[in-house]
Amino acid sequence: MKARFNIALCPDEKIQEAYFRTASVFQDRQMNYCLAPGRALAHVTLSQFYARDTAEALACAAPFLERCISVMPVHFYAHLDEVSGGSGLWVGHGVRREESLLSLQEEIVSFLKDRQVSPLQKTGNDYFPHFTLARITLEDVTLPAGVFEAPPMKEVIPCAVRLGRSDEWGQFLEVIG
Repeated sequence: MKARFNIALCPDEKIQEAYFRTASVFQDRQMNYCLAPGRALAHVTLSQFYARDTAEALACAAPFLERCISVMPVHFYAHLDEVSGGSGLWVGHGVRREESLLSLQEEIVSFLKDRQVSPLQKTGNDYFPHFTLARITLEDVTLPAGVFEAPPMKEVIPCAVRLGRSDEWGQFLEVIG
């Protein structure tokens, strides 16, 4: 059975902590996804994919690991979860679509395809770079006012390309490379 992996941009511990605090307001309403220590790490997905094992996943990610790029969250988003029949709402911070970010994502997707690995991420104009905070129920869609401008919104965030294990919801569970 293949496991799900994620090549992603990961911020440092200070930014992780800021995202954990911001996401904590959704903890009681979350549905299978909420940033929290020991559960899910803040990240900007470049591409998710399936691999037989960690060694195969590392081979797919190796040329990109430790590359650094800065991103800037520029807006709050709330998107209906269409996959689950509209039963949830994805909330988070959308990231500015800088050329360096888009080029890196396209390079990774192309590399995966060259290795006959199917990327699970959209590319080009359909790629939506973001930090997901949580997937919440639609029972109460009232959003705390502070979440719209919560740190690290509109801050330049240095990130490193890392490989991690993901679950079926796309949560970045742990860094493995």
